[in-house]
Amino acid sequence: TGRFTSWATSKGIPPPNGDPGELERRVGEGGLEYEVVSSRVAVRKFPSVTSEIIRCAFRGARLVLLEWDHTRQWRRLRVLRSREPGDEAHFGLDPDDTRVIVPADGWVMVEHPEHGVLLRAVAPRELPEGRQVVQRKPGPAVAEKMRVFKQHELVPCKGEVPATLWEPELMLAVRAGKYEAVRDLLRAEGPGGKAHPDAK
Repeated sequence: TGRFTSWATSKGIPPPNGDPGELERRVGEGGLEYEVVSSRVAVRKFPSVTSEIIRCAFRGARLVLLEWDHTRQWRRLRVLRSREPGDEAHFGLDPDDTRVIVPADGWVMVEHPEHGVLLRAVAPRELPEGRQVVQRKPGPAVAEKMRVFKQHELVPCKGEVPATLWEPELMLAVRAGKYEAVRDLLRAEGPGGKAHPDAK
């Protein structure tokens, strides 16, 4: 179980649904595990440096992060936080419920513009068995895709890695209305060295 959940349990604070590990197991599905590499990171209520801090995570802590925000600087995660007025309606709690800790969304900045990398993705081989996550590895088509991205000014690039590498490139091109980029991406060689079958 997480350090915060263990602390809450040791203080006699009932965890969500009575199971100290329930929240960690649930958020582990579909997330990507990151390790804190800076001295500490703030988990905030919203993806903004001016937002309220819910808690802090310290160097070496492992966090399961979910989707990115629209700026691609912050990732969402599930945390336990102190109960606040209005949580009864939001979580559907009985007003007489004695729990003082509730599950909530939090946000962490992955890379700070001035302080650099705050968290790094944990390689799948480092994860416990049964929790391994398939991470996207660059294939032979990455250079061609980068050329297409730059040619069509599809996404802002940071160095040689597009800011939206985590999002499927074709969907990004379709949403942006860049149909020439869609065609070029379909023509780019895929992992097997062949163009997409729909390429014309």
